[in-house]
Amino acid sequence: MISRILLTTAALFAALLAAQPAVAAETSAQATQYCQSHMRALLAHAPDAAKTDPRTDYCFGMLSLARDHDATTAMAHMRTAAEAGYAPAQIFLGLSYEDGKDVARDGAEALKWFKAAADQGLAEGENAYGNALFYGHDGADDPAAAIPWFQKAADQGDANAQTELAEAHLLGKGVPQDYPEALRLYRLAAAQNHPYAVYSLGVMTFNGQGTAADKPAGLALMEKAATAGITEAQLTVAAILARGKGVPQDDVTALSWYETAALSSGHRDPAADAIEQRLTPDQIAQAKTLAQKRPTH
Repeated sequence: MISRILLTTAALFAALLAAQPAVAAETSAQATQYCQSHMRALLAHAPDAAKTDPRTDYCFGMLSLARDHDATTAMAHMRTAAEAGYAPAQIFLGLSYEDGKDVARDGAEALKWFKAAADQGLAEGENAYGNALFYGHDGADDPAAAIPWFQKAADQGDANAQTELAEAHLLGKGVPQDYPEALRLYRLAAAQNHPYAVYSLGVMTFNGQGTAADKPAGLALMEKAATAGITEAQLTVAAILARGKGVPQDDVTALSWYETAALSSGHRDPAADAIEQRLTPDQIAQAKTLAQKRPTH
């Protein structure tokens, strides 16, 4: 009787996975968290686990990359999971084909997998598909077609999509140019601490685009983005402080941001040399110390 009701270890493991919540709309971050928290159990039952569900295949794909540096095996696991409808694997394949990482670069294949994730209503997938359409591959961009997908993701509160949609309205790309709408969307994303949205909101505030110009407030937002590691923001803040346009001129802090940008990007802007000509050796040392104290990203 006991032998009839006892489940094998493999069956128990399969039952454990089956009891997990539905994963069709799981994000990549959630998938990674699942893999990290279940990896010990997955490894203990690898032969059985590999046959259980697409999420498990995704985990073994990530493990093949991180531990074994085996891209071929990793891509096979990811493809199995993606073909079974697992959105994080679909996004992974889309990014791989978009960047040509571990596979031949293929824009059409990237679009296919991004679209598969987007069709599940996953904001991450909708934004990825919209992004691929907006910027295109080999010149085949379609900004107007991207806008509804950005909108779907933005309506779910996705900060990346809000930022992309804001940029579309700022530039008038795929939609009529609309500074107030761009400002509104940047504010939504900035409230979630999206660093590029914070930077763009700062630029619009500084320049008075869609709102009354407020140079100190705009600069403060750009400095926040610069501190978060946005190289473009670091260079912009440096240039503003060097010119002193609308804010106090400050060569030492300006040079420190040029040095920070150089540490981040590996390229030193020639404008830094011109500032150094105006500073004493002690001031130059002070600027470099400020740069070195900032967190690297």
